[in-house]
Amino acid sequence: MPADRGDEPDFMNTHFASRLIPVLYVGTVFLGAMLGFQIQPLISRAILPWFGGSPAVWTVCLLFFQTALFGGYYYAFRLIRVVGAKGQLLVHSGLLAAALCSQMLPSATAKPPADANPIPGILWLLAFYCGLPFLSLSATGPLLQVWFLRAFPGKSPYKLYAFSNAGSLIGLISVPFFLELWFTTTRQASLWYLGFLAFSVMTIACAITALRQPSSAASGAPALPSGANDLLQHRVTPRTVNSAKPRRMFRTPRAIRRLWFLLAMVPAVMLAAVTTKLTTDVSPVPFLWIVPLTIYLVSLIICFSADRLAVRRFWAPISGLFLLASGVLICLQNNFLSFASLPVQFAVHLGTLTSVCMVCHGELIRLKPNVHEDGSLNDQLLTDFYLVMALGGAAGGLFTAVIAPVVFPFQLEHHVGLLASALVPALVVRHEEKRSLPKENHKVRWWLFGIGVLLLSGLIGFDISSTLRESYSLARSFFGVSRVIARMAPGSANPIAFELVHGTTRHGFQFVDPELARLPTAYYGPTSGVGIALQSHRADKSRSVGVVGLGVGTIAAYGRPGDIFDFYEIDPVVRDLASNFFRYLSDCPASVKVIPGDARLALENNQPLRPYDLLVLDAFSSDAVPVHLLTAEAFDIYHKRLAPDGIVAVHISSQNFDLRPVLSGHVTRMKWSSVCIVDMSINSKQMTVPSFWVLMSPQKSVVETSEIARAQTVPMTKTLDWTDDNHSLFRILGRPSL
Repeated sequence: MPADRGDEPDFMNTHFASRLIPVLYVGTVFLGAMLGFQIQPLISRAILPWFGGSPAVWTVCLLFFQTALFGGYYYAFRLIRVVGAKGQLLVHSGLLAAALCSQMLPSATAKPPADANPIPGILWLLAFYCGLPFLSLSATGPLLQVWFLRAFPGKSPYKLYAFSNAGSLIGLISVPFFLELWFTTTRQASLWYLGFLAFSVMTIACAITALRQPSSAASGAPALPSGANDLLQHRVTPRTVNSAKPRRMFRTPRAIRRLWFLLAMVPAVMLAAVTTKLTTDVSPVPFLWIVPLTIYLVSLIICFSADRLAVRRFWAPISGLFLLASGVLICLQNNFLSFASLPVQFAVHLGTLTSVCMVCHGELIRLKPNVHEDGSLNDQLLTDFYLVMALGGAAGGLFTAVIAPVVFPFQLEHHVGLLASALVPALVVRHEEKRSLPKENHKVRWWLFGIGVLLLSGLIGFDISSTLRESYSLARSFFGVSRVIARMAPGSANPIAFELVHGTTRHGFQFVDPELARLPTAYYGPTSGVGIALQSHRADKSRSVGVVGLGVGTIAAYGRPGDIFDFYEIDPVVRDLASNFFRYLSDCPASVKVIPGDARLALENNQPLRPYDLLVLDAFSSDAVPVHLLTAEAFDIYHKRLAPDGIVAVHISSQNFDLRPVLSGHVTRMKWSSVCIVDMSINSKQMTVPSFWVLMSPQKSVVETSEIARAQTVPMTKTLDWTDDNHSLFRILGRPSL
């Protein structure tokens, strides 16, 4: 006759279980978070070239992952509320099994058409290839914390959240500093799959340990969020929460949920806005995605594991100073086109993000559900907390990736994020200070706060008004903000020229006067590298010219009857502005065609009428380096489309990077010849500016003509090998120099 169950030893109270099981939970949470944040840059980098290498690709990816995180939290929320402990094990095991059947990386056959709508395409690829795995990883945190409460009643589960964020941080750092250095993308995906398989087994083991305790063991009386008793003591009591109907979705007060939501949303908005700012002005590469996200995660780790470091009196003033510094920087960059140095940009933008995250996450942790004096914590309040946090993060991603590009004519989400970063934490502080601080201190602090907000609002207002006032036309697309500025003559109200600015970079001028309208301006003057090549190469014959990057169409000024000029331009806004506000294309006597879509995909899939005698690479997005257009795979495509004696002219005028080593590596690999031409002349009458161009050709004689010999040249320096799977920006930091 079987022994009575009450006579069985309590497995959870054995020495073995008390030591091993917590380690199992920590390891599972850590591994799941690490895998979740490794797959984000892995798949985002894989699809980046398919969508033009735009910085907005990562913004949309952030939207997907933040939304999937909310989906995972909601799945855990409903699973805990509706299904019993055994059912949770069965349902979640089924989800893990389905996720293991998913293909982790998209294949080459999944490439979208060159002119496809980017946002739906990105979201579909991410959902199809990594949706189920990421959903199951996202549910790990809240599920394992609730199971931990059942297995070890009386112990706080918040340390698991800190280990989760630590795993996320390790996962992010491991991508650029380990995985990308030693493994190809395919090998990284294989290693990730093995890690996910181990995670699945460990998760099921954790669920089994939770079954050893009755579900009621973890349920204490619901605890109001810490800090909420002081904040809402006149409106909400524990009895009010206990009297909630059983079918009610949330068990926490509505005012607390609003604060959770806002305090989670503001850092998410700033994360996306700062990432967009950096990747637009530098380069849309995984490293610059990872740095802001790392700061975001570190703030969560600190606040959830060492909340004493999230001191309001320390971080609030620092946040105010950085917010004002950001306001000054955006005014200078957007309106006066004066570039701050790269270290200054990084220091201001990343310092602002750090201080905002510490302030908001610090306030969030002070409002988290309280642990009882006996160590118990109601699991329904716990899932409420994480669900609302995830909803706030998803709302921040939705605002920056979808709503802001439609509503705002330029990147005002950064401005909104700066103001919200000052105002939202003040909502919590305002309620607390009314009841706890002396009246005179209350007045002094709020006077200082009001002055700071007014200064920040003034800077933001000045930037918005001056940008709108100076812009003759302003338009935004997935690929950034483009505006046409009218250049006025001194003492005259009539424009003498129009200028196209993308982000913070000039992309071309054209005079209004018909006699001057055909002059090549900006980086494309007659003494520039591309100007010399277009004037001297095959000067007595008709030419076929391909141009990657339209700008205002300045290169068409060199067109002659019988020539063929193909312009590849992915941004529909730039195509419209070049046709409506500038006349280079319409006045060109050559046959001109503008081909929409990403140039690399278009050149790979479409054969031009005849090989190009000259292929010009000038596809900068603001000052960002288009990495996917400068890899070995891209140059192999260019080689196939180039005439035997053709020239590839690459524009390398950049504020932040010296691309000569990359191009030198391609020249060495393909056994070509090259020369770097520097044009430092500034002609105010013709509006030419200094430029750096590299001319490359399979035939040495093509780049050793007398015209090129008379130009000023600089050495090509060392060589670097760039491929789709292996490229690093660290080695090319610094603008080209003589």
